[in-house]
Amino acid sequence: MKNRLTRNWIVVGIIWAGALTMTYLNLQMIQQIKTEQESIEFMQMDDVFLKNNFEKVIQVLKRRASLHKPIDSIQIELLSIENRLRSLAQKKGLSEIRLASDQTAMQGDRIPLEMYVTSTYRDLVFWLRALETDAPFLVVTGVKMTENKDGEGYRFQVGIDFRFSVAEDENGSA
Repeated sequence: MKNRLTRNWIVVGIIWAGALTMTYLNLQMIQQIKTEQESIEFMQMDDVFLKNNFEKVIQVLKRRASLHKPIDSIQIELLSIENRLRSLAQKKGLSEIRLASDQTAMQGDRIPLEMYVTSTYRDLVFWLRALETDAPFLVVTGVKMTENKDGEGYRFQVGIDFRFSVAEDENGSA
């Protein structure tokens, strides 16, 4: 009788162990399904967002691309940038234009430039606005202003970062 009772308890224990194991596996499966459903939900929300904002996303990507100028040669592009800065400065009434660049201070995809000009505050602001729209890859990092000795206008030192990306050839190498 004791032997039979022991066997019954073993069977009951095995049944309970099986039930608990199945419950645990079921909970794991439910958790996995919930995670996958959330992932699908996020993908659907992303899809809806992209469909609703496609034009804006394209504009942002174009704007982002314009913030770095693709170049083949740093030296040639620096000459081009200096000519562009001089031309724009002269158009906006700035004078005594002097540019300096230090390629040894290059930081990854940025080359710091210094521009020294004589101008009125108003003309400099117009030049800065034109620079922002004409060359978004040139970012003004700072402006220092000192009064001219003759009292006519101001002398400005403008810090500019030239942001670039090295253009890739047809093979995909830089």
